[in-house]
Amino acid sequence: MRFWVVLAVLFASASMAGNPKLEAVREQVSALKYPQAARTLDELRQTDGLSRTEALEFFTLEGLVKGALNDGDAAKAAFTRALLIDPELKLPGKVAPRVSTPFLEAKSWVKEHGALELSTSALSRLSDEGWSLDVSPLKDALSLVTDVRFDLDEDGTQRTVVTPVSQTKQLTGRGGVVVVRWALLTARRWVLAEGGPLSLEKPVAVAVPTRPAPVSVTAVQPQPFPKVPGFVALAVGAGLTVIGALLLNGAAESVARARGAMTFDELKSATRVGRTSQTFGGLLLTGGLVSAAVGAALLFVGFTSAPAPARISFTATANGGFAVLSGALP
Repeated sequence: MRFWVVLAVLFASASMAGNPKLEAVREQVSALKYPQAARTLDELRQTDGLSRTEALEFFTLEGLVKGALNDGDAAKAAFTRALLIDPELKLPGKVAPRVSTPFLEAKSWVKEHGALELSTSALSRLSDEGWSLDVSPLKDALSLVTDVRFDLDEDGTQRTVVTPVSQTKQLTGRGGVVVVRWALLTARRWVLAEGGPLSLEKPVAVAVPTRPAPVSVTAVQPQPFPKVPGFVALAVGAGLTVIGALLLNGAAESVARARGAMTFDELKSATRVGRTSQTFGGLLLTGGLVSAAVGAALLFVGFTSAPAPARISFTATANGGFAVLSGALP
């Protein structure tokens, strides 16, 4: 008895619509009035438009009542429908075998054949304002579902589309922002399953960035230096070389005079003059040769080949962060 009270309290708290006949069945089950509860369920079966929660409660209560009345086949059929709606359904507390056995048989059957299932694709855009929804074939082992109801919200405008389940393959409409919900209905418009919302956002126009035109820059090369410095350096070098050679020649003559000197003073004077001429002559000769070499280099290397002009082109990116460079340098 405690089980029936717990179950009645459970469904009373779970019921959302407060259907009077469902409330009557709960009270009759709690009072162990199973034949009366069975008659009330038969009356409720003719009611239209039960919600999913109410349909689940109806089939569960029917299975419990039929089991309590030792009608195992009817109990299994009712529990099977309840488990098709909610495969995770469990019976609270301990129950008698006349109830638990048909429930476990129904659970095994649903596990083998699968629960109610409707698969849909994601909403897809057909055009700027058009959209479509593809619907896969319904999985319904007992063929309980007759129609599919779609509740649509297209840019704030609501509408409902009900189509036979055999003809439900694709749904289309128009709208930038779209929300779709669906429900599986019986012939009495009982809701056995619900899904959604599926949503589709309005496409955002993206501006195509303009590509800046390429910019080309040609670097202006400086004019070559005149050739005067090279000639001057070459002339100075030649002059220094001549003077150095003359001094060295004078040093040689001084040595000759020193050899023919008759007195010590003449020897000393000739030697001093010879050494001085030899020192300065060597320095001047070396400097002249270096100056001549520099002048020749300036004339030949620096001015016989003019540098090529430098060309650089670049294209800036749209965000101005980088540039693509290309060109030629000398």
